[in-house]
Amino acid sequence: MKLPRLSLVVVVAVAALASSAWRELRSARDGRWLAERARPGDIRMLSSETCPYCVAARRWLQAEGVPFSECFIERDAACAADYQATGAAGTPTFVVRGQRILGFDRARLIERFSAAGGPGGSSRVGNAGWAALPTRLDGGGKKASFA
Repeated sequence: MKLPRLSLVVVVAVAALASSAWRELRSARDGRWLAERARPGDIRMLSSETCPYCVAARRWLQAEGVPFSECFIERDAACAADYQATGAAGTPTFVVRGQRILGFDRARLIERFSAAGGPGGSSRVGNAGWAALPTRLDGGGKKASFA
């Protein structure tokens, strides 16, 4: 009876590794695509010093070479005013070409840079393909629907 259990463990481990590798591949692909199109001033991240999702977003943007600016609502009065003006309910809040995005959502960031929707030519975020992977890191667990 030990062989079937061991086989199941091996299958689960292989599936987990494959899934992780696929997410990393997609993340890098999204990052390269965005880095090629974003220009300085296109992306502004309104952050909090105590926000772990802000740290994750910053690390990803920096690792992928995506140009962005960042301010902290606790130490920059202009940043705090901008944050309040957006009506955002949490951080990170991105202002991308004048549009607000609540939370770190790669698909929504990419969507702002292309009518075709991003890598792979998809025009509908959430369909099969690059946008189907979980990309949101704001702890809310739900996709926000801000225009």
